[in-house]
Amino acid sequence: MRPELTPETGSPSQGKQAPARRRAWLHTPDEPETLWRVVEVVAVARDDGDGAARPTVDDGAGAPFEVDAARLTDYDATFEDEALCADLSNLASLDAAPLVLGLRRRFEQETTYTRVGPVLMAVNPNRVLPEKPGPHVTDVALAAMRGAVDEGRSQAVVISGESGAGKTVSATKIIEFLISRSSHDTGRKSFERRELAKEELLSRLKASIPALEALGNAGTALNENSSRFGKLVKLTYDGAGRARDVVGAHVEEFLLEKARVARRARGAGERNYHFLCQLAAAAGAGATYAPPATLAAGDADALAATEQSFRECGVPWDDL
Repeated sequence: MRPELTPETGSPSQGKQAPARRRAWLHTPDEPETLWRVVEVVAVARDDGDGAARPTVDDGAGAPFEVDAARLTDYDATFEDEALCADLSNLASLDAAPLVLGLRRRFEQETTYTRVGPVLMAVNPNRVLPEKPGPHVTDVALAAMRGAVDEGRSQAVVISGESGAGKTVSATKIIEFLISRSSHDTGRKSFERRELAKEELLSRLKASIPALEALGNAGTALNENSSRFGKLVKLTYDGAGRARDVVGAHVEEFLLEKARVARRARGAGERNYHFLCQLAAAAGAGATYAPPATLAAGDADALAATEQSFRECGVPWDDL
C-alpha cells in the first residue's frame, strides 16, 4: 500500500511545513532533441515495501505526473551563467545534464570548443566557422610545446572521439600550430627557414593522407570516410637549448580493424577499405572484392590519387 502524496521533503508522519518546490532536470531519452527537461518536483511518495521514492513533477505543460527518481538530476543554477560554461568544470554540478546541455548550447551559438578542466572538447560543426575568443585547440598545442621546450619533458596529446567527430582536423591544427611556433629566433632568416620547414613537413604529411585513408579508412553507417585504425604522430624538436625548431615527424598506425577485410559488416552503408573498393572498381571486379552496390562513383578515379600518394611517400607503386 502506498501513502498519499506528501510535500517533497516530508512524510505523512512528520507533519513538517512544505518547502518551496525544487527544480530538477528530467531525463527524457525518448526525446533525443531535448534529452532533459527542466521540471519542478512538487511531491514525493514512498512505497511501503522498499521505501523507494516516487517523485511527482510538474513540467508546466499539463497535469503533474509521477516519474522514476533515477531520471531526476538536481538543477544547477550556475548553468544559467553562459560565461561559466566556457569551462564546464566551473559549474557546481558535473552531472550529465549540465555537461551535455552546456555543450549543446555552445554548439548552437556556433562555438566549437569547450573546456572541462584540463580536457578540451570539440563538437564538429561540419562546416567552417569564424574563430571566436575562448577555448581553442591551439591552447592544448601551446601547453604541450611549453612542456616539451621549457620543461624538457616529452608530451602526449590524446585525441579521441566518435567516427566523424573531427579528430583529424584537430590533429592537423595542432601540428600546424607547433610547426609555426617552432623557434624563439624572430629574425628574417629564421622565419624563412621555419616557413620552409613547415611547408615541407606539412606537404609530406598531406601527401601521406590519401595513402593512409585508402588503406585504413572505410565507409560506415555513420561516416563515409571512417578511420578504422589509430594514428600516432610524433614531432621531434632539436633540443638545442630552448630552441623550438621541429626537425622531424613520424606517423605510426595501430589497431587496424583487419576483420573488416574478411568479415565485412552487412549493414547499410558499410563498405570494405577504400583501397580494395578502388581496385575493384578500376578492374571491374566489384563482385570479387565488394558487392557492386557498395562501390562509389569516384572509386576508380580515386585510385590515381592513392597511387600518387604512395609515390610521394617513397613507396614504389609497382612493389605493391
